[in-house]
Amino acid sequence: MPVGLKPNYEPFGLKPNYEPFGLKPNYEPFGLKPNYEPFGLKLNYEPFGLKLNCKLWAEAQLQTFGLKHHRQLAPAPSDEIIKTFMLETKPHLPPPKSGTQPMPYLTAASDIKSLISKFAQRQTLWADTEVADYNTKKPRLSLIQVSDDPTDLTGAQTYILDVLDRPDLAAAFTDQIMANPDIEKVFHNASYDIKFLGKTKAKNVTCTLEMAKKIPYYLLPLPNLKLKTIAEKLCNFPNPDREEQGSDWGKRPLTQKQLKYAHMDTVYLAQAHRRLLELISRCSPDPATENLTALTQRYHEIAEQWKLLDSEISAIQERIKKAMQAKKVTETPHFKLTIYDRTTIKTDFSDLANLVLSSGIQLNFPVTLTQALQKDLGEAISQLSVQVEKTPTLRLTVKAQEADAEEDW
Repeated sequence: MPVGLKPNYEPFGLKPNYEPFGLKPNYEPFGLKPNYEPFGLKLNYEPFGLKLNCKLWAEAQLQTFGLKHHRQLAPAPSDEIIKTFMLETKPHLPPPKSGTQPMPYLTAASDIKSLISKFAQRQTLWADTEVADYNTKKPRLSLIQVSDDPTDLTGAQTYILDVLDRPDLAAAFTDQIMANPDIEKVFHNASYDIKFLGKTKAKNVTCTLEMAKKIPYYLLPLPNLKLKTIAEKLCNFPNPDREEQGSDWGKRPLTQKQLKYAHMDTVYLAQAHRRLLELISRCSPDPATENLTALTQRYHEIAEQWKLLDSEISAIQERIKKAMQAKKVTETPHFKLTIYDRTTIKTDFSDLANLVLSSGIQLNFPVTLTQALQKDLGEAISQLSVQVEKTPTLRLTVKAQEADAEEDW
């Protein structure tokens, strides 16, 4: 029997005659193994909107979790499939460790320095900061949260370092951790955190916000790229706390809700980092391994839809602008209409040249000679000292289909 299937096919939803399901005796091309769980397959495929074709499901699931079955490109997912794969399917994470463990909150300088020395031996750290008086001119670094365990889902392995008004401890973290190029430091919105942790001294910093910005919207359809949004929608953490971010981080003692919030930040960060890496691998494959036939087919499938939507959006925008102007409405719950005069000042080039010469004004900057200018100058262009710059440019042109080239009847 191929791939270890038994005579009883019922658990897999297969009947004795399985030809209608598109399955052949050799199941390997469909990416099915005796153990279907790693591919995210369930016994009942109906909740995922899948009917008879198991092949597309297996291919798409493999790509979703960063697994490579073969070189062919799986069909691009529809909105429903994107929601199913990304926003509803729970990521494959190890189960939380059993038992309640104290969440480390360090206040003693000796404990903090000891932990910094320990973390200085790690290859990757997930970190965050909490800042007191962040909305004033003199914000103060309050907490540094660090985790070296990406499998922790409870915050039990997140260490909170209380460094409020203790610049020596923040400096120790900066010198031993942030400035060490051998340690990858992962932050969300890293540019904000490193303002308090070494600024330009910080080396080998990964920003999950910047990672998310590089992923096309069709793969990451989120309303915003805040860490809590990514944690909830992409990593399936239920209702992550957003309230404590704006709490008073300069007050001591910290509340239990604040500590819980601080512990979970690096948990969300580590899982967001993992999922974003998976999506980046999907949207940025090795160009040498791309399937041009599949890509071209997908392009033609969505090109006409895009033209229709793009033209409709442009038309609707114009109608909204005219309607708001006619109704003398400058703002709605969804749009704001700004009316301003765009001022452009022009002059004849000869007048500008005469003014420069007569006034002794020093204007020395390169002027791009367009094809029209080159034509007007003719052979006189040889009298100029020109700089020729050549920039390789790639332009993709859609070739007319054979049917388009035929004469219309």
